[in-house]
Amino acid sequence: ILLALHRGDHSLLELDSPAIIQRFEAHRDGVNAASLDFLEVLNRESLILDAATMHYVARWITPVGPPRRFDTRFFVARMPAWQQPIHDDHELVHSSWMAPAEILALAERKEISLMPPTMRMVECLAQFTSTAAVMASAEANLPDARVPMNGIAAVGTSMAGAVSLNQAEPGWVRLRPLS
Repeated sequence: ILLALHRGDHSLLELDSPAIIQRFEAHRDGVNAASLDFLEVLNRESLILDAATMHYVARWITPVGPPRRFDTRFFVARMPAWQQPIHDDHELVHSSWMAPAEILALAERKEISLMPPTMRMVECLAQFTSTAAVMASAEANLPDARVPMNGIAAVGTSMAGAVSLNQAEPGWVRLRPLS
């Protein structure tokens, strides 16, 4: 997915023809191979990033102690109707586009395995009935709802809307249903 606008008229980038898709796949391959700089792709195509459509909604950090640590940030954006997500076979091991309820059902049946931060974000998204509701919540930029660590919430934060099922997972989320 590339959230970008044409530099001249600020129209949305449309990856809507085989020739354009092939050109951008070649750009991506060049960036992944470090033979092409992403900024050069933007310049060649006369594009600017459309970062205003992306919203920072959650962050999870592994507590001190576990051997594998993470500091994960989650963003949401509306998927451009004219783009098809394409797996890059470089950084990603596997990719698939599914509704949150479907992901949770697969995880429940142990058909997929998700890292705890990803599972919590999917659980959060499952509370919403539509993409429009997710985006409205993200655009509202709600205060962080801190997820408690060992049953104790950080001082001065609200637990309303916290989504963790495991009290030992430290994180926060701004995304929750507005009604």
